[in-house]
Amino acid sequence: MHCLHQQRPSSSAVSRRPRHVALLTLFLSLNIAAAASLPSVSHAQRSGVGAIVGEWVVRHGVLRHQYQFWPNGTYDYQRSAGYGSGQQALILENGLYAVEGDRLMLKPTDGDLQVLHWQMGSHWTSPGRPTLYLTYPNGRQEFFYPLAR
Repeated sequence: MHCLHQQRPSSSAVSRRPRHVALLTLFLSLNIAAAASLPSVSHAQRSGVGAIVGEWVVRHGVLRHQYQFWPNGTYDYQRSAGYGSGQQALILENGLYAVEGDRLMLKPTDGDLQVLHWQMGSHWTSPGRPTLYLTYPNGRQEFFYPLAR
């Protein structure tokens, strides 16, 4: 599990990159139903991978949701409660991700493939600030801002 506050993956994570990519490729090729439903997209539409890389956070009162998307196709997710140094992690998850058009595929290390819809934009509460919009399989929508340091 990568720490969500690292600048980049550890050297052991870097050495596992080819395995992560191979596992994701194998998983997606074996999941015929999911792969068949993916749209045919141009290279320009797939270029969103670079846009999603980084740390994204949203706060709902004392709950904080944070995604870290690494350039090597891995991600970390943390849901925590509290403020500042008093935060307590409630959920820690990591796994592989891939972007195809407006679909963000998350494959947790210990879970099933989830296909979310995503887009980049700007939220009315912070015009001009990059905003990551996610729509979960159950229809719930959330928006995340880049983590300010």
